[in-house]
Amino acid sequence: MKAYADAKSKAHPHSLQIGDTVLVREQRKHKLSSPYSKIPYTITSIKGTMITATRASGHSITRNCSQFKQIQLHANHLMDDDSLEEEEDINIPTPETPEPPVEQRRYPVRENRRPSLRLNNQYEH
Repeated sequence: MKAYADAKSKAHPHSLQIGDTVLVREQRKHKLSSPYSKIPYTITSIKGTMITATRASGHSITRNCSQFKQIQLHANHLMDDDSLEEEEDINIPTPETPEPPVEQRRYPVRENRRPSLRLNNQYEH
């Protein structure tokens, strides 16, 4: 019975692990607000679908796994400002991209034709 219900509701196990960086779903205040909080949390413990996550400031929350969204922090987000200034001085050569080939027309160019003579005869009275 459980297997049938899981198949019908397309249930699947979560892929969150201890140490992952996540965002927590929060109640939207208005139409343009984000559904997730801006401050990332780190998962500290998992017990079934119950997940406990902690902020860098020490604030801890426990929610269902459906309330979390896993994010990938890029390396440049984790660096401090001094290391970013050093990287700005480095010039990395970029490979030149070749220009795309000129496309030939699929269809022939329409020729400008003079109006037929029968149209000119019609207006001569």
